[in-house]
Amino acid sequence: MSRPLFLAICLLLSGIVFGIFIRQPQVNRFQAAMFLKMVQGTAPKPYVQRVLLPVTVRLIAAATPAGTRAATNEWLQGRRSLQRILDIRRWDPEYAFEHAVGMALMYLSLVGFAYALRHFFTGVFRAPGVFADSACLVALLGVPPFFRYYSHVYDLPNLLLFALALALMVRRRWGLFLLVLAAATLNKETAVLLTMLFVIHFWNEQRMDRRSFTRLVLLQACIFVSFQLAISWAFRNNPGPFLYVHLFDHNIGSQRVLEKNGFKLEGILRKAKKIAGKFYDDRLYAKVKR
Repeated sequence: MSRPLFLAICLLLSGIVFGIFIRQPQVNRFQAAMFLKMVQGTAPKPYVQRVLLPVTVRLIAAATPAGTRAATNEWLQGRRSLQRILDIRRWDPEYAFEHAVGMALMYLSLVGFAYALRHFFTGVFRAPGVFADSACLVALLGVPPFFRYYSHVYDLPNLLLFALALALMVRRRWGLFLLVLAAATLNKETAVLLTMLFVIHFWNEQRMDRRSFTRLVLLQACIFVSFQLAISWAFRNNPGPFLYVHLFDHNIGSQRVLEKNGFKLEGILRKAKKIAGKFYDDRLYAKVKR
């Protein structure tokens, strides 16, 4: 498959997947992680601590002349179809520019995910280019079934960063890998899973000597811990629990496990999710740092 053709198909499929992402279950539905609150840094913890895309949006907005932002907002608000989208998605028309930048970054994350996945695929398997292209495009179409509950601004960047980090890990591009790990840590605390995968894969001394292994593990630990401490300090005054878990009301066993480990039921969202034609309550458990 030629590169222009792959790019064209990738852009089209990413647009379809992105449309599903923002339509169901909607990016701006969950009150604790509303887009504008994330960008302005006023969302509760732990959502506000997932700073990569919100801070990027804020920096782009700050670097854009006020006249350009005002003209963009006016143009977006003047389009009835776009205004309808803003209303449905609960987006503030006064910040249409920030919303547009955020949507563009999330869409580009999907496109980048397909390319990063291809980079990972060709690093693991030796296969014809058309097979690698097709496998990655099929994988892109396999993403929407995972949009079951809420869509968050950090979800699509997370896809991109994890796929890219794995591709760099397979190719042993450690300098770039550490940079991507840093970005993934700013995006979401689950970046620690990349270090766990690294340890599992390279634990065997036949894959990496002990000295290099230890050095890279320590570097990853330093990046993750230092970034998380800095983020925690920056948002130390924001409200929110130290740890939280969402469970549906039918998951009785997990609820008992949480209660035994000090989690408290903070609230119940009635009929929060419809699965297979049946509505379920969403129970929020939290563990507040004393």
